[in-house]
Amino acid sequence: MLYVGLDVSVRRTSVCVMDVRGHVADEKSVPSTPEAIAAVINAAGAKVERVGLEAGINSAWIARGLLAAKLPVIVIDATHAAAALKTGFDIAPSDQPEIAALPDKSGYVMVSPSEVVAAAPEPLAKIRDRVLGDWTAAQGLVRARAAAAAIAAKSSKGMSLADAVKQSGATLPIQPLKARRLQIAQANPEVVPALRTLFSLPAGKARMVSDTQGRGFFVVKVDKVNPANALAAIPLIGQMRSELQQATSDDYARQFVAAIREDIKVRRNEDAIRALKQRFATSGS
Repeated sequence: MLYVGLDVSVRRTSVCVMDVRGHVADEKSVPSTPEAIAAVINAAGAKVERVGLEAGINSAWIARGLLAAKLPVIVIDATHAAAALKTGFDIAPSDQPEIAALPDKSGYVMVSPSEVVAAAPEPLAKIRDRVLGDWTAAQGLVRARAAAAAIAAKSSKGMSLADAVKQSGATLPIQPLKARRLQIAQANPEVVPALRTLFSLPAGKARMVSDTQGRGFFVVKVDKVNPANALAAIPLIGQMRSELQQATSDDYARQFVAAIREDIKVRRNEDAIRALKQRFATSGS
């Protein structure tokens, strides 16, 4: 029995086929057409219990094509799925169905697991190379953290960053950087933590920063701080103003809705909600 998850984009779709224990049986990237996706699923060679994809621009078209190919596909709203999964892991197949409220308060979902498959580790012979690779990477990160912390400490005490790196015995690149605080809003997410650290340090100080992908560490040192001239960054100021206006508008909208509820005295009848949930769970009607 297999389960298939689809990550759909405009041009390509990632198809992940898993068995009942969550082990990946096949994974491919194909053109975002029902025919290409169905071909990968049918090539798995076993019964497919469910095909799931998140609601999106192409989801309805792809779902119709997969249904036409006799595949058991469903389109999932991510927030609704999260609510069902959390409740599903809290109950057993022998328990009464649970009614979970959807996060956006648009309704409720009834959750009742039909089967619980016990987790089981894969045989070591099958995953030995992966385990060895993970262990080696973890040991490398431990050594990298110690080296980065030592470099940052020495550099903060007055040693140049180049000399601190040399004393560590490692061959590491040193990348000079001139930046302005406003550039944080435009930066690649992977370098944002390093940029934030850069603007939190006084001149002459250094600090270690973890890579966002868990691949290692940066050592950030500030050599000189120049006072900024806001007039030289008018486009960035305009962008920041626009972002603040959007955030403010959203906040006003939430406050407006809350004020309306308070004014017309909207109240949740928890007893009635509990009674209705119990009725759904016991009668299914």
